[in-house]
Amino acid sequence: MRPSIATLIVVSLILVTASVAQAMPTQLNVRIEGRSETLFEGPILTEGHDVEASSDTKERSCDGINVNDPENVTPGPTPTAAAADALSLIGETFDGEWYPGFEDYLIKRWGPDKEENGESWGLVVNNVFTNVGGCQYQLSSGGEVLWVYNAFQHRPFLALYPAGDNSGARPLTATAELDKPFEVELLAYEDDAEDKPPAVPARTGSVAYKEGADVSPVQTAANGFETVETQSAATVVNAAEVPEK
Repeated sequence: MRPSIATLIVVSLILVTASVAQAMPTQLNVRIEGRSETLFEGPILTEGHDVEASSDTKERSCDGINVNDPENVTPGPTPTAAAADALSLIGETFDGEWYPGFEDYLIKRWGPDKEENGESWGLVVNNVFTNVGGCQYQLSSGGEVLWVYNAFQHRPFLALYPAGDNSGARPLTATAELDKPFEVELLAYEDDAEDKPPAVPARTGSVAYKEGADVSPVQTAANGFETVETQSAATVVNAAEVPEK
């Protein structure tokens, strides 16, 4: 099985404000890895708010205020609300089953990718699988949300970074010079156990990935979906560090 796709954005990103009711949105980095392409990757401004799955009949609270988590006393941004906002910006929706006892959705679909054949969506926050649902966990500014299709196959999660010190949050931009090698590092996080994520992104436990992942160009469709072109002649197989043009 090919490892999870890793991509690196090397151009400036524009912050987009999701359509939410709160006046003080929070900046989060949202990534949604679908069955065969990245459905969304980038920063958004968002707040916790009501959401409604496509097959549901009413909006549901998704701001972290939950009977199962008395520590959350004020509404805040959550992974499910943030991802729903992200996809709504490109005209996409989500679906899921609401569980009243948990006051949360079990996600069944993000965009075009619906769960099937035992493959399910998983939620990683700040590099850790959450031990609570996506409408319950509250995020801090700069937090990283990653929804992954077919997440629970004990495969590493990969990310590319500019070579150097990458002990904190994943950089969203990098500078490269035309026709000059751009050195990157490929890191892996192997965490299939559910736990309480750290408040901010951390790289504790990451290792250089040396097992032959493809580093390839990315083709971006008109709707923003990104397909990694692993058959491209420009594809290279990584070592601990990969120079890329």
